Amino acid sequence: MPLSYSANYTITTVPNSNLAIVSLIFGILAWMMIPLIGSLVAIITGHMARQEIRRSQGAVSGDSMAIAGLVLGYVQLAITALMFCVFIALFLNYFSVSAYFFNTNHFASIITAQGII
Repeated sequence: MPLSYSANYTITTVPNSNLAIVSLIFGILAWMMIPLIGSLVAIITGHMARQEIRRSQGAVSGDSMAIAGLVLGYVQLAITALMFCVFIALFLNYFSVSAYFFNTNHFASIITAQGII
């Protein structure tokens, strides 16, 4: 007598949060095209997605996408802030050094100290 198996099961899928998808997309875009705007959108929508997922009690998934978007956004934001601070430091250093060397009184003191005049 042959054995027969009947497959009476259903696969239920839980939809992903749209905010989690947006967070992940903008987290990737923050590294490729729009660093500041992309990271801010990824961070904001990532937090909103995690809150939506927690409140849904299993009706919506995508927490890992939201976390990935948050990580990408926060790291890019930190790098952008660091680069901004370096730029400001170099900018201020350039103008303070140029103001020091191009001051006419400073040139006169250098010339007299060297015995040129």
